[in-house]
Amino acid sequence: MRIFSVTLWHHLTYMVITVALLGFGAAGAWVAIRGAGDNELARRTAGCSAIGFTLTTILGFAVVLRIPLDTHMANSVLKLGFIFTYYLFLLPPFFFAGLGITVLMVQYVSLVHRLYFWNLVGSGLGCFLFLCLLTTVGGDYSISLICALAAASAVPIFRERRQRGISIAMAAACLLLLPATKLLFPVTPAPTKILGRIIRRTPHLETISIEWNPAGRSDMVTSPEIRKAAPGGVPVNKIIAIDGDTLTLAYDADAPWETFQVAK
Repeated sequence: MRIFSVTLWHHLTYMVITVALLGFGAAGAWVAIRGAGDNELARRTAGCSAIGFTLTTILGFAVVLRIPLDTHMANSVLKLGFIFTYYLFLLPPFFFAGLGITVLMVQYVSLVHRLYFWNLVGSGLGCFLFLCLLTTVGGDYSISLICALAAASAVPIFRERRQRGISIAMAAACLLLLPATKLLFPVTPAPTKILGRIIRRTPHLETISIEWNPAGRSDMVTSPEIRKAAPGGVPVNKIIAIDGDTLTLAYDADAPWETFQVAK
């Protein structure tokens, strides 16, 4: 959701909640119809769900972050098509996550009080871990790290050595994707956001820094064109954008005082 607050306008990011509810609901319906099976099958299903979550999360983000969905698109049919594609690729990770949890809950119903307790503990730790990852490595790098953790979680669930080896290999592969994160998961502002327009219209734009935090992503950029386009000749040196839209102008402190005038 934090990533989509950058790539989409904020009111579209809440579709993630509907995707999560739909995915978990679909997983519950699947288990209600098919059942959890015996103990061995339930463990295998839960482990495969962790692997499925890993693969579909990487694929889903790699695809949807390249879809130019925007609230202000003139073509409503194309917009609906893009939204459908978002749902199509974002639904499977939540389905697999819900499937793994539901199968274990159903299979070990006599221990459901313990499972539910540790599920809540894990959910709380997961939120804290995401905040730590967000502020240290950023939202884009967090995708690969979270997928590596999901793949590794299948190791204690699987009983066969070959299956555990696949889980470990999958986790290692996610870590190997880290150097290609910027290429694989391009988190760019929506085209109609102010920073999105600046990126399209400024050929020599230089990104000085990108910082992530729970409140938003801060981009600091500069270019010769930014100084030339400043209103009234105000010595603007850098632009800071929050989630690609809320701008703050950083002025050149070495400029003469007389130049600090805003055009009327």
